[in-house]
Amino acid sequence: NTTRVPFLEEYFQPAYFIYLVRNGYAVAEGLRRKADVARWGNPDYQDTYPIGLCAEQWRKTDDLVQQDRGSVEHLLTVQYEDLVEHSIDTVREITDFLGLMPIENEKIEGPWGVHGYDRPIENMNPESIGRLTEGEMKRIYEEAGKTMEKYGYGPPDTYDSGNQVKKLH
Repeated sequence: NTTRVPFLEEYFQPAYFIYLVRNGYAVAEGLRRKADVARWGNPDYQDTYPIGLCAEQWRKTDDLVQQDRGSVEHLLTVQYEDLVEHSIDTVREITDFLGLMPIENEKIEGPWGVHGYDRPIENMNPESIGRLTEGEMKRIYEEAGKTMEKYGYGPPDTYDSGNQVKKLH
C-alpha cells in the first residue's frame, strides 16, 4: 500500500499513516511462505519467490516511505518489535498520534482476533526467522542489510540458534 500514500495524502485530508516496520528476515520469510505465486502466472516463479526478491520488496517498500516522508503531513513509524514487546506504550503512542482516546490496558493485553486466531499480542519473529537457513539469512542481508541496520536489525551473526537477536546497534 505504500505506493498509494501520495494519492491518499492528496485526496483524503487529513490522512494519517502508520508505517509498521518489522524485522526484514521475518518479513522476507513471510512473503515467500504466504505468496500465492501460481495466482499471477509468472513463468519465472512456479512455486515460490526467491528469498532475495522478498528482501528486495521489503527494502523497496522502505525506500518508498522514505521518499514520500517529506510530503506526508501525518506519518508515524512504529516498529513491530516495540508493538509486541511494549504494547501498552506503543498503542498509546499510536492513539496520541491519531488524536484518539487511549485504549484500556486490559484490552491491549487481552486476546486479539488476527487471521482467525484470538491471541494476545506476541512476537512472531523467532518463529519466522527460525524457518530460514543461514544461507537465506545471508542472502536477505546482502539485499537489504543497509535498511535493516537502519532499524537495528543486524547481520545474521547477531542472531543466536533460537533466532533471537543477540545484539542490536
